[in-house]
Amino acid sequence: MTNDSIYDLRINFALRSFQLRRNVSSSPDEQRNILFSIIILFSTFLLSSCSFTKNIPSDKKFYQGSTIKISSIGANKQEIKSIETVLSEKTRPQPNTRIFGFPYKVGIYNFIGKTKSEKGLKASVRKRLGEAPVLVDEIIISQNSKILENYLEEEGFFRSKVSGNLVVKDKSAKAKYEVKLTKRYYINSVKFKHDSTDFSGSFFETEGNTLLKTGNPYSFSTIKAERERIDLALRQKGYYFFNPNYVIIKADTNIGLHRVNLYVELKPNIPEKTQKQYVINDIYVFSNFNPSVSIADSIDAEADFFRGIILVDSTNRYDQKVFTDAVGFRPATPYNADLQDVTLSRLINLRNFKFVKNRFEVVNRLDSTLLNIYYYLTPLKQHSFRADPRASTRSSGFGGTEMSISYVNRNTFRAAEILTIGARIGRELQFGNKVDASRNSRNTRLGFDVSLSVPRFWMPFLKIDPENSRTLPQTNINFGYESINNLYYDTTETTFQRLYRLDSYKSSISFSWRKGLEREHTFAPLAVNLVKVDPSVELAARSFEDPRLLQILDEQFILGGNYAFNFTPIRKIGSKNSFLFNGNIDLAGNVAGVVSNLQKDEEKHGELFGRFFSQYAKLDADFRFYHDINPKIRWANRIITGVGIPYGNSNALPFTRRFFSGGDNGIRAFRARGVGPGSYQSSGTVSEQFLGTQTGDIKLEMNTEIRFKATDFLGLAAFIDAGNVWMYKPDESIENLNFTKNFYKQIAIGTGLGLRLDFSFVILRLDLATPIRKPFLEEDKRWVLDEIKFGVKDWRKENLVWNIGIGYPF
Repeated sequence: MTNDSIYDLRINFALRSFQLRRNVSSSPDEQRNILFSIIILFSTFLLSSCSFTKNIPSDKKFYQGSTIKISSIGANKQEIKSIETVLSEKTRPQPNTRIFGFPYKVGIYNFIGKTKSEKGLKASVRKRLGEAPVLVDEIIISQNSKILENYLEEEGFFRSKVSGNLVVKDKSAKAKYEVKLTKRYYINSVKFKHDSTDFSGSFFETEGNTLLKTGNPYSFSTIKAERERIDLALRQKGYYFFNPNYVIIKADTNIGLHRVNLYVELKPNIPEKTQKQYVINDIYVFSNFNPSVSIADSIDAEADFFRGIILVDSTNRYDQKVFTDAVGFRPATPYNADLQDVTLSRLINLRNFKFVKNRFEVVNRLDSTLLNIYYYLTPLKQHSFRADPRASTRSSGFGGTEMSISYVNRNTFRAAEILTIGARIGRELQFGNKVDASRNSRNTRLGFDVSLSVPRFWMPFLKIDPENSRTLPQTNINFGYESINNLYYDTTETTFQRLYRLDSYKSSISFSWRKGLEREHTFAPLAVNLVKVDPSVELAARSFEDPRLLQILDEQFILGGNYAFNFTPIRKIGSKNSFLFNGNIDLAGNVAGVVSNLQKDEEKHGELFGRFFSQYAKLDADFRFYHDINPKIRWANRIITGVGIPYGNSNALPFTRRFFSGGDNGIRAFRARGVGPGSYQSSGTVSEQFLGTQTGDIKLEMNTEIRFKATDFLGLAAFIDAGNVWMYKPDESIENLNFTKNFYKQIAIGTGLGLRLDFSFVILRLDLATPIRKPFLEEDKRWVLDEIKFGVKDWRKENLVWNIGIGYPF
């Protein structure tokens, strides 16, 4: 989990989130005047734009939506509610977008009015933010009634009836539908019909994985999915020319008791070529294909059989082993639809080609069942340079601008290796969580990175099943350096003074691979990080007053490895639930400890290359669960757990590896790194504010959020966040920092409301939160619900926390 992520929105300018405490300096009277002015302005807008019906033709009505009333015998309430929701979504047209019943987009559309041209700012604003009023007439009732009846028929509610009428009021109208729902039919039996031919036998073998289950409701959508499943199963066995239209599923509803028998069979008179299993012959790869230039596809196509992968590369740009790894097919093996998708996905994920196309062709011989494959690859430019100005913020509350330049070589050693060299420089200010001027701070950052990504494993003992991975395994080698120079505002000297300089050196080699579409693994057997802090004289002096600062100022030498696992299950059709899991294991100092113990000089035990190294084991996990209550309301949940166990040389995790809580993606009612450890309360010194001493070796955090999609553009949220961090080992200088059986008494809790603005390419998030439980107070005073006083300025200044972010917090 990276604390200081920079988001690049690929528009060469990006925003990240920052946290800002509310500071209202105006008086109550001034605030009331401002609020009154806003109300007047909004009312004026409504009055000027709410005449939605003034230009509507006499034969049309302004559409106010529809209602559906279902009467049924035999259906339960939950089933009726579900059907009602689906039928409402299927009625057409959909009414205009509304907020609290007000069609605001129509208001914008009318407020702006007609434009002289389709171009220009006014026309663009009207088109993007406005919406023409939706109009209807009587004919819509009969059309929708037929649509709804057809849907009910397809879902097993045979002979259900739908009627409706248009309720007109002035120039507006609302559609009302009445549904007489019959009892639903269920599957009684499923039978696959077949004969003695090999092709029919292959068809019959697909029965074992059928989606049609006895006892399940009859559903045309399931029948359609079953036909597609059979098609895929047969195409995986080499039946290249098969398609779902050759499968017929007949239903017999005459058995009574609202039951249906299903018969799955093949369409009569299927073409002969459809019943043949095809085998791969030659595989041609055109690695420098130009779509505007014609290339002969049949190069030596008839000369011989089963020659393997034939690379056509006039520029000699690529080594053939790139395509030997990427292409899943092999000569003399049956055609497989899965391998076709796998190969295309791998070629695209090489990140070397602008366009990837393929074509299959039957070898021109009598009764041939051989297929030649042709891949046409249009390469990207091998060398590219890019300069990106960015806006960014950090977990510590800093935000500013950054300029980065990068060079990319997409085919460094002729095997699709990607070399990236980048440099960056930036300047940041501390925007949020300031109480007085002495806590103003600024950073200057300078860094560079070199990375090499190789589309294969560079270790012989790591293997991968080529048929199951849609991306090739990656070997990643990284080197990086970053220097941070921190200045703070000295109110005495009325100028900025240097607080510290931090230099960080990183290097790692890692391997990443996927197993199917759901599982991703990353293993880094070697990761080195050296962090050196050069403190000012003043900061060094302060460290003697606060022992926790000593741990931060110490040089950190981390030599170890890590493993990460991501599991994102594919959401099942019709399911309202989804979840994902991310787990990490980080081990440091084991190999270094063995080497150190072999040294003859006992005084150097615990050192490597003249430096003390950290020893610890760290595990953390992030689990997220989502439940869609209905199409507009989602319940999102997250649990984060983590524990770091220091041993040997270390009494605590290195500062850069510790957990923290609070901030715009954590417990939003507290500032970043503003919770814990345990019941610890920050004294608020300049050093604590800048360096973030409120960190720990153990973390537990839980978040729950209800998200309501009011419109395509606007979303609302209500949330509760809870958690804390603790130290693994007791600190003799400060009490109540470590994790104990009474940890639950030190949980911080916050709650709040959120606003989300969806601009399609990015979601802007605004959250307002307040703490309702403060773990640093006395044990019997930690719940502060009874202290909420929105009308008191000092309370608002201390307890209302604004969070502005990009994207969802989880």
